[in-house]
Amino acid sequence: MLLGAYNWSPNLFIRLVQEFGVEPTVAKHLSCLYGDKCLDLIRLEPLSGHRWPVVGKRLHPNYPYLESEVRWACQEYACRAIDILARRTRLAFTNVHAAAEALPRVVAIMAEELGWSDEKCREELKHCKRYLQHEMGYNLKLVERRRHPINLSSEEVADLTKKFRSIDSDNKGFITLSDMERFFKDSDHRLEPHQIREIIDEVDLNRNGRIEISEFLQYMSATKSGFVGSSRFKHVLGDSSAANYKKAATGRPNSG
Repeated sequence: MLLGAYNWSPNLFIRLVQEFGVEPTVAKHLSCLYGDKCLDLIRLEPLSGHRWPVVGKRLHPNYPYLESEVRWACQEYACRAIDILARRTRLAFTNVHAAAEALPRVVAIMAEELGWSDEKCREELKHCKRYLQHEMGYNLKLVERRRHPINLSSEEVADLTKKFRSIDSDNKGFITLSDMERFFKDSDHRLEPHQIREIIDEVDLNRNGRIEISEFLQYMSATKSGFVGSSRFKHVLGDSSAANYKKAATGRPNSG
């Protein structure tokens, strides 16, 4: 019998939610990955300090991997940060940028568990960053996009600038997560917060967590030329424009 299978059931994740106060998404992840051993693993997780979730500090806000999974992996002889990010969680394959953001915390936890010195931590950070860059293509697409020329007509620039300002409702000069959430809600497109963050990550060239007008124009130019493939963001922008046009033409909201 597989390790973790003895007391496992499809509803085991409910116990994590009800008894430990774990987020349902995280609970399902832990139950599927660790079987009944998830009950032992979650006991390694300290209280979050929030009303909800009660326990369960994520390595990255967009993904269900917990800090306690790093501690558990160390007990199972994981000895390098790459073991965690590429082999245990496989976050480096799912989203290399999220893996890079989680890396410092992974190294800090491993240092606690394995007694690493400051020199060893620096070495591990350097080693894993090199792996993410050379093996996982970290920043490759962003570097190529920065070099990609903006090829838009003056009419297209004016139209896109108008769309940008319609999303940036407060005239801040940039688009935030809350702006995007409001935009998708108003456009009748249901997206989870982590999906919206992924869209922002795709457009955000300087990695400051928001979309600036130059990044927006660069991205839309790249989708026009085919350098960036299918884009849900561009699709919703097109739907929004069509709905606004119909509303203006008929003098009433679009009824679908």
